[in-house]
Amino acid sequence: MIKYCLVIITLIIGLSAALPALAQDPSFIGIDQVKIIAGGSFYKTGIEDPNLIDTLVGERIAYLLTFVGIIFLAIIIYSGVQWMNAGGNEEQVEKAKKRIKSSIIGVAIVFFSYIITSAVFK
Repeated sequence: MIKYCLVIITLIIGLSAALPALAQDPSFIGIDQVKIIAGGSFYKTGIEDPNLIDTLVGERIAYLLTFVGIIFLAIIIYSGVQWMNAGGNEEQVEKAKKRIKSSIIGVAIVFFSYIITSAVFK
């Protein structure tokens, strides 16, 4: 058992030593970045982004979906706590189950409507 624990501890320490190497700063300027900088313009041209409305709508939809996801998570947690604290009361358990099912169906509808909308506009 001690040998097993030592192997696990050694693996954990050994694998965690590689994490700082993976956290390298990606801002190294190589030849590709120099080409981009040398060929690009640093001055504002006054030309608006042609996809400005699309970008704004997309950002708003992303914020809305994030908000819907947070509400979904809160409803699931609330229903789970209600289910755990039911104390054998079948009415509360059924209400919690119904709320969980309804919230999952609602999130599925939102998710699939986003997929359909995304497919139509692309």
